[in-house]
Amino acid sequence: MRTLISFGILFLLCSVINAEEVSGIKEYNQGRAYYEVQQDFEKARIEFEKVVNNYPGSPLEVYAMSKIAWCYFEEKKYDSAIVWFKKVVEKYPDTGISDDAQYQIGYILFKQGKYDSAIKEFKKVIENYGDKEDKLKKDRCPFAQYMLGESYEKMGKVEEARMAYLEVIAKYPKSSEARRALKKLEELLK
Repeated sequence: MRTLISFGILFLLCSVINAEEVSGIKEYNQGRAYYEVQQDFEKARIEFEKVVNNYPGSPLEVYAMSKIAWCYFEEKKYDSAIVWFKKVVEKYPDTGISDDAQYQIGYILFKQGKYDSAIKEFKKVIENYGDKEDKLKKDRCPFAQYMLGESYEKMGKVEEARMAYLEVIAKYPKSSEARRALKKLEELLK
């Protein structure tokens, strides 16, 4: 029954979108198979790049762009990952994945020890997506706020870290980051 419904949905999709976008679906799904099943990130990236290059403006483009960034991330090519995450944010700032792309830029910089730059990127997540009504467009805000605290802490700026952690608890009290922030605050008081 589930398979029959899936084929029905695919048929409806194919009838609504044009033939070029259906071809984009083929490349996109091939890229996902390389990425998720085979974990061959280079081959996956090539397939996602086909979607971006051959079907610009298609509904799949933003997802393919994000997947390209993730492929580079998995290959530990962090500068290239940042470039592609920035492309997602610049071209599709109001999608449900743009906040994640912005967050990932900050996270990569944090992991590289570039804390000042990471702070700037985490602040962009909060400034650009914090007031969005759509939950999908702001679900990285608690993470970004928490990582502000982590970044300040790594820089030895204890008071700024403490304030960032307090902000997590105040703004996102039911989040897992609020619980993590509370533990961090306790550690900072010792």
